[in-house]
Amino acid sequence: MSVHICGDGQARSTARATINRYVCPGCDGTGRDPGDGGRCYRCAGTQLVDDVHDPGPGHPDRPVKLPRPPAVMKASCVDCAYRLGSPEDVPDSGRPDDAGTPFFCHHGMHRLENEAGEVGYAPAAWAGGLPLGYMVCAGWWDHIVEGGPAPVRPFRDPGGSDRGETSERAR
Repeated sequence: MSVHICGDGQARSTARATINRYVCPGCDGTGRDPGDGGRCYRCAGTQLVDDVHDPGPGHPDRPVKLPRPPAVMKASCVDCAYRLGSPEDVPDSGRPDDAGTPFFCHHGMHRLENEAGEVGYAPAAWAGGLPLGYMVCAGWWDHIVEGGPAPVRPFRDPGGSDRGETSERAR
């Protein structure tokens, strides 16, 4: 199981995120309705939207996709939780399958186990319910947020990660 567990052995509450992937096609990112100049009804004046219907090339409402945020890893790790065969690739593993719940790369986190035998990773610092200084998992972003396939290459334990009984190498 891969959940973020605090130093006291208790799981942290999971923060929710709002993910905007497109510039609003209704106002072209101005936040203002082109008809009356008031607040855009599609984005409520925020200039960004999460999901839009793509009407196809040449249509005036064609969505403009935002770039990948710099806080997201560039590529999935060899031992990414979203790779086939990872220890976290089991039902009820704590790995979120939800675009509103950010999942952070475990690299650089302290690996620990609670009294129930559940293995998790604890960051050194928290801020507002989020692990401070850790990158968002590229596997989660690509598979859950972008709706693409899970990472193609299967899980590989690179060794030295102190995975113990849960690793492919230990089996």
